[in-house]
Formats: sequence, structure tokens, C-alpha cells
Amino acid sequence: MINYTCPHCGKDLGIRAQYAGQKGKCNHCGGSITAPAKISSLPEVDGQVTERSGIRFSLLMGSGICITLVLGVGFMLARPTQAITRSAPVIKTQVPIPRTSALVGRADTGRRLEIASNHVYAIPPSSSIIAALNRIPIFVLAGQSNAEGNARLGGLIGIRDALPNHDGPLTSRERTQLRAAYRLGTGDWCNPAEDYSDEAADASIDALRASGLDLSAVSDDYTINGASMAAYRWRFQEASEPLGPPYQHAVGDPHTGHTTVNQPLGPGFGVWDDDDAEIFFYGPELGFGLRLAQSSALEEYSMVKVAMGGSSLSAHWAPNGTLRRELYKRTNDHLSTLPESYVAGLIWFQGFNDQFDESATEAYEDNLTQLIREFRTTYGEVPVVIVQARKVGGLSLIADAQHTVANTLDSVALVESDGLSECFHYDAASQLIIGQRGADAMVKLLNEMTEE
Repeated sequence: MINYTCPHCGKDLGIRAQYAGQKGKCNHCGGSITAPAKISSLPEVDGQVTERSGIRFSLLMGSGICITLVLGVGFMLARPTQAITRSAPVIKTQVPIPRTSALVGRADTGRRLEIASNHVYAIPPSSSIIAALNRIPIFVLAGQSNAEGNARLGGLIGIRDALPNHDGPLTSRERTQLRAAYRLGTGDWCNPAEDYSDEAADASIDALRASGLDLSAVSDDYTINGASMAAYRWRFQEASEPLGPPYQHAVGDPHTGHTTVNQPLGPGFGVWDDDDAEIFFYGPELGFGLRLAQSSALEEYSMVKVAMGGSSLSAHWAPNGTLRRELYKRTNDHLSTLPESYVAGLIWFQGFNDQFDESATEAYEDNLTQLIREFRTTYGEVPVVIVQARKVGGLSLIADAQHTVANTLDSVALVESDGLSECFHYDAASQLIIGQRGADAMVKLLNEMTEE
């Protein structure tokens, strides 16, 4: 962890080591800052690492679970300055598509599909049809740091253990305990004392209780039957720089989520680094998988995650942008490892960094529309779920653009995230809720497309 004091507001910041030397913005005052390239060591007190406003310590839960927490202020990554023009044409990807997985759609209908003898159904109508076709649906999750996942598994377990065994109104004592547990699950780089109000805690707690998600079996070695994931995550770098390989832990016996190999889906497919490899993080994929498992909507499926914290639609995800190319490359790689598979849907979780550049904000609607159309040109008229940005500050304009895209294009659904968190990294409860809402929206779209 890097110790750094904002020169504009004087707030002490705690920044992850992998972001040393990078430009960004202070989460408190919005002033431009550059993380120190040299990582300062923190004093140890009785075996604990401490700092003034970023504190790492171990907390023993009542169940005997040891949770390591990093409580630090947020650090917003540098924003790109170039946006695509609003008249940018649709550019088809040059990455070859495996023929066994290719999908053909009719542009004049927007939803219905032509089925050739050497192609598979793009949108099977139900799990029974999927079983009959013996095909494995693949859901692609793409975006920036919240798609990558900064929610701690320890926070989820704390909330689970504090949930009462009834469906009635919470008592004052129960709500106080749940609020405390909620703050243990704060998103990475977020400060529970400043970034999470009681109102945000209550919104997430109430939504989680209403979701009906069964969290009883979730643990660090928990996996969801019939579900797998391959996660490709990158440390932030400028869109103009050649993209290096996705980070993974290749030493010893790493957790399955800390590699890029297709593995059983569970916690651990979120952000991580060598300093905190024992802490499991997750993104919306966990709530997505729990919901599908609980509803028995699909007996078998797989997911692909392509994400970089701080990435922008206007640069990294632009046509021929580094992550746009990786989106197709990694999806195609996944299709080739699962020959009896097809792309069943896209989950888009991005927008934060495009708010900082006026041209990127103005072009967001067109840029997202173009990305979805290109994705469908490549993989068929698949349903798309957009996680809508929070309606605060400059993000409101991004949220409005996402809303317009969902209302304009067929088979695109919007998942609400407003009010769940007041920090830019969603917390343990909020990520579960967003994933659950995403699963419900995806299944609804699949059913609607089937009926037509």
C-alpha cells in the first residue's frame, strides 16, 4: 500500500502498489494527483500494519473467520482524453471467429435469427432447449473496475452471519448489527467512515434481504454447480500503450480465480495482488451465478470476464482499442476451449471514467450503441444487460446515455445500481444485488426473445 497525502485537500490516501507512478484524481477533492513511484513501507505495530487513514488489520469474526481489511480512501484512475466521433462507423472485428461457434442474425428483424446447418441457435428458448441442443451458453462480462470486482468475500460472510432468520421488519439492534457488517464489506479503496452512509447501508441490506439469495454455503472454496469462468484482468495502463498480458498468479498453487484458466465459478474472480492474495474479491458474477443456481434457469453455463480498472469506452474500448480487441480475442479463445458453446449474452459494467472528458461523455451513447451492434454482428443478436451508472455528478450524464441506449436498441435491459453505494467501488452486498438483478434481466430477455 502506498502512503500519499493529497497536495490539494491534505487528505491521506491509501493506494494499491500496482498503481505506483500513475496519474489520477483524489476521491475527496477531485484534484489531479500522481501516485508516488516509490512505495513507502508502513510501520508495524504488534504485527499489524497501520497508516493514518488507510488501515490494514485482521478481525476475528464470531464464527472464527479471520478477515483482513484494507480501509483506504479512493483513488480515481487517470482518464483518457480522446473520444470517438459521434458518426463513427461500425467496424467489424478482424479476429477470426471459430466456425463451430459462429452465429448468424438477420439485420432486418433485430431479434429473429436465421439458423444455418453449421451454426448453433443464438438464443435457445429455455434450459430444456439448451439441454436438447447440448450447447453451453457463455455470458461475457466486460467493463472497468466494478466489472473486475472490488468486493471482499469477508464482507459478504459478515453480512450473511448478521442476517436474521426471519422476513419481518428489522429491529433496531438487528439493523445496527447489519450496518456494521455492511461496512466490513466496503469496496476496495473506499473508506467506511466517509463513503458509506446509513442510508446506503440500509438500501443494500434491504435489497439483499428482498433478493432471496441463499448465501448459506458461500465460502472461499465455494463453487456453483455447472458454472465456470475465465477471468482476464489488467492493471491500468493508458489506452495508447501496448497492452501487456492479463495478470495472474502462476506461482505455487494459486486460487482458481487468480489465473486465466476456465475454472468453477465462485468467489475470487475479482481484483487481487501479491500483497493481498489471501483476500478473495468478487464482482457481479457471484450474484449472477447464485441467482441462476437458485432459479435453476440453466443447468450449465460459462462466463468470460474482460476488465481493466480505469478503462474508458472512448479509448480502451473504442474500435481497435486495446480492450475492444481483447474482448473478441478472449471470447473466441473461450469458445474454442468449449467447442459445444455459443455466446448467449453480454453484461456491460462501465462508465465511470468517461464522465471526466466532455467529448467522451457526449459520445457515450453513440459509442455504446456501436459496441453493442458490433458485438451482435460478431456473435448474433444476443441480449445485452447494462449496469446503469449511479446518478450522481457527472455520472448522471453517463446514466442517461445508457438509459437511451437501452430504450433504443432491441433486447437491451438496464440494471439499476443507484443508491446502493456512495463510493465508486461497490461493496460486498451491492455487487451481489447487481449480479442478481443482472441475472434476472438476462433470463427475462432470453425468454422474451424466445417468445418472438
